[in-house]
Amino acid sequence: MESTEGSADCLPIDFLRLLFVRLSARDLCATACTCRLWDQLTRECWRAKVQRRWRHGDAKWRSLSQSGEWKQLYRERHMRDCATRAALQDLPWPVRREAALATLVAAGDDALDELLGAATAAASQGKTMQPPALTGSDCNPLRRGPRLLGQQYWTEVALAALRKREAVTLLHKLTKDPRVAEERPDAGALAIAQAHYPGADLRGVERELAALASELQRRMQVEGAPAGSLRALRILNHLLFGPTQSASPPPSPSPPSPSPTLPSPSSSSSPSSSSPSSPSPVAPWERPPVQQSAAAAVLVKLAGADGGLGLRGCEADDYYNPANSMLCDVLSRRCGIPISLALLHLAVARRGGLGGRLELIGLPTRVVNRFVPIVKDPEGEGGSGCESDADQSNTGGGTGAGGEVFVDVFGGGKLLSWPQLRSKMAGLGVPVQRCHLRALSPGQIYERLCTNLYSIYRNAGDMPCLRLVLELCGAVAEQSRDLLIRRYRVSLSLEDWSDAADCLDAMTASIAAAPLVPPPPDTAAAAGTAASGMDEHLRHQLTAHMSRLRRDLDDRRSTWQSSSVIQKHRPPSVLFSVGSMIQHRKYGYRGVIVDWDTCCRMDESWIKQMGVDSLPGGGRQQPFYRVLVSDRTRSNGNGGNSNTNGGAGSGSSGSGAAAAGGGANFNDSYFSRSNSAADADAMATTAAGAGVAAEVPGPYGATCPQKWGPEGFESQLRGLHNRPRAEETYVAQVNVQLVVPMQQQQQQPLPDTMVLPPPPRNTKPYERLEARGLTLVRMPYDFEVDHPDLGYYFEGKMPGAPHYRLNAALRHRFPADCEEWDAELAGAAGYSGEGECAEAWDWQGGDKWREGRVCRT
Repeated sequence: MESTEGSADCLPIDFLRLLFVRLSARDLCATACTCRLWDQLTRECWRAKVQRRWRHGDAKWRSLSQSGEWKQLYRERHMRDCATRAALQDLPWPVRREAALATLVAAGDDALDELLGAATAAASQGKTMQPPALTGSDCNPLRRGPRLLGQQYWTEVALAALRKREAVTLLHKLTKDPRVAEERPDAGALAIAQAHYPGADLRGVERELAALASELQRRMQVEGAPAGSLRALRILNHLLFGPTQSASPPPSPSPPSPSPTLPSPSSSSSPSSSSPSSPSPVAPWERPPVQQSAAAAVLVKLAGADGGLGLRGCEADDYYNPANSMLCDVLSRRCGIPISLALLHLAVARRGGLGGRLELIGLPTRVVNRFVPIVKDPEGEGGSGCESDADQSNTGGGTGAGGEVFVDVFGGGKLLSWPQLRSKMAGLGVPVQRCHLRALSPGQIYERLCTNLYSIYRNAGDMPCLRLVLELCGAVAEQSRDLLIRRYRVSLSLEDWSDAADCLDAMTASIAAAPLVPPPPDTAAAAGTAASGMDEHLRHQLTAHMSRLRRDLDDRRSTWQSSSVIQKHRPPSVLFSVGSMIQHRKYGYRGVIVDWDTCCRMDESWIKQMGVDSLPGGGRQQPFYRVLVSDRTRSNGNGGNSNTNGGAGSGSSGSGAAAAGGGANFNDSYFSRSNSAADADAMATTAAGAGVAAEVPGPYGATCPQKWGPEGFESQLRGLHNRPRAEETYVAQVNVQLVVPMQQQQQQPLPDTMVLPPPPRNTKPYERLEARGLTLVRMPYDFEVDHPDLGYYFEGKMPGAPHYRLNAALRHRFPADCEEWDAELAGAAGYSGEGECAEAWDWQGGDKWREGRVCRT
């Protein structure tokens, strides 16, 4: 018999290239050791692997990419990804969290791909799996993967820290170099929006702005409007504020010459200055952004050939919505506040080559744009275009060919002369003079944006976003000492010891850098000492005060760290374990237990107000549980239905279950530490005195869980400022009922090609629980608690499981709680515990989650 074995050298070179590029990194290294030919072919594959896996990175990798060392580049970037995954594993541990976040922030763009990949994988898991007959997979039929809540939560935390640092760096750069911001005034606003949407891809905003600029150039060319004329301004106003047209899209103009671009917030790398025809290899993070034509933009199609976008000022009852300050939301909702609309107006004008002098004027309570034309309009088309041309001669010393005009962006883009503007402001109760007409610098524009957001978050009690805008505002503010004081107090309320220490260090440095002045001769002049400098005695006092604050901060941090690692062994009197889903006996809301106390640990005033001593089952001496309330049990976003708070805010002791309802603890804050948050906000005020990207191939991490799109009138992005309210309550054991998901009954027979679902769950373990005196509430098989902070405590939950899986930190703190359900459900049919989908839980122990495999194959 002839031998069928052949030599691999006979294979075509093109076939070997096609084969090698599909090998894993480990197999590719082994293949390179076979022969010289294969070693040479594998070197060509490393470049494709790098370009497929990473889309972001610092400029320090440029030398390796230009020299062709793609294998070494892959090795070093892979090691960075391993360090990123190790830091993500440390985030749930309170003691390690500070160092892990510092590691991720220091990695910068090198960690961005891995974080985006982990967030995308977590967001895509938990979806319904199709039967093998439809997918060709060997996964069990009709079974969903677990919700990786912990992975999703902590990757969002890491992305938020990374985006915040990028935004602070970019805002600081734009403030120090205003010439760059003059060309791209929207860059700072997009950085602020990216910090609020850390997991979103906002590159579509720049494409839409570029398309609007191309449309402006086309309309100016068609109508023969010279740049810098009032006619060009009216064309711009009609494009942005005119009514929309349901017409066919306009013809695509010749693409404009690409203007200098800044690094977007999603990628802080600089575009390569070399031409595309350069023979040297270009790394993915060195490639310039792809220029798209106006025909591919949604907003230009919406405007039509002669229509507009219909931008307008927001309604009065929606004025304090944070979305009105986000440039991406302004484009998608077509409404905003004056400063965001004025900034959008300015950005399109600069990109489209409007000409003239267009600048933002910051009036009290209102922002308008001032335009000074430099070119006269053609004959017969003069005039300012204002509501009345009779006032054109009274422009108050306007310069240029036609004098100055003001654009009321909040009023639909109307052109006003100076007397008309004064009259309009007087009608609003704000008299203005010529001295108020001061153009805002880029730093002042961004500071005003952040100040508006600060007022919104302070009134809403949103402490995380309040701390965010304080740090962003500190990057552009001229006097940042008051901002540091506010940020320090907010960080204390959030127990962010690292940020509080940074604030103290910055305040100490500012005190040391303040100029020394001689002491004032009288106390009346001492008030202005702090503004111009300080004497030696005042500096010594402030330095000593900073030292005392630092010692107090270190003591509080040590106490918090020691208390967070103390193990709690559950006694027999505590019937419910951490991670169990419960329902309130009287008020009916549902939630999940995250902590327990053997007796009530609240203060005496709360106990008296809630009538805890009158509760059956032992009063204050019975166990109490901290419960995260499910958002699905609320009918609205302003406090929930009557079954949620139960009227417990009245403090009546006649209803003993009022303490379990925790109605007095419900508030609009995202955190349960409502009292400390309100106190910190009050102290801060007093101290102040004043989406997966389609262009990325492969399963690796250069993708975003969310992608912005201009379609629709509301932004569907999930950000830090629009997350659901996080409600937490303190429940007595007598009012706790255990929620048990049960297997759904089959409603109709499945086709013969489908495999039947798992058999119904055995009820014997639950009968044993009922025998222990626990009241069970049977719920559908796929019931889950909906709360934004579940990932802080739990790794996730398998469909049909009666409890959430604790993360490593909670398993260490509650060793007995994570073992209870394994013992209770041992041998139950239809339930396989942790081994049901081991790969999904071990999301950091390999690349299975990257390959899209959720179930065991």
